[in-house]
Amino acid sequence: MTKTWEQFERDAVAYLQQTFGAYATFTLEGVSDSTSSDIYVITKTGLSFHIEAKHTPAQSGQFVLLPDEKTRSFKYSKGNKSRINPFSEKIIAHMDASFDLFLQAGTSGVPIQFDGAKQLFISWVVNYYRNKDVRYIITKGYRILPMGDLGKHFDVTATYRIKKSGSS
Repeated sequence: MTKTWEQFERDAVAYLQQTFGAYATFTLEGVSDSTSSDIYVITKTGLSFHIEAKHTPAQSGQFVLLPDEKTRSFKYSKGNKSRINPFSEKIIAHMDASFDLFLQAGTSGVPIQFDGAKQLFISWVVNYYRNKDVRYIITKGYRILPMGDLGKHFDVTATYRIKKSGSS
């Protein structure tokens, strides 16, 4: 059975091709692979970039932290596909300061909340997608939004949780 977000990605590509096909070609790439962007765009002038399809509510980006009980701190996993950056470091510093709370997160997770967190999360997500050459987001109603405007259109939050399945 096709998931709603998977169908939305296919429909978004069809919409983009029908609406803007005279100017560019659109190819569905990512599907369930979160390390790849959703839609690859190549314009008739040769410019190429990606569009991320987000059927809200949606998740955007993730990184894995490993708790170290000896140092009472979280370590950025070497298995992460994205490199640590100043935004990740600030999130980790907050979590280190409340190590016991986050250590007990479980699969339901613990929201990460502190002054300035929302803007930090927005900056992290924008940085994450820009590193994947994503310039736009397409969302419900086929609204196409510049990546830099993410915070104007979405409520961005973060939660630390233990993964239920997949890689540890």
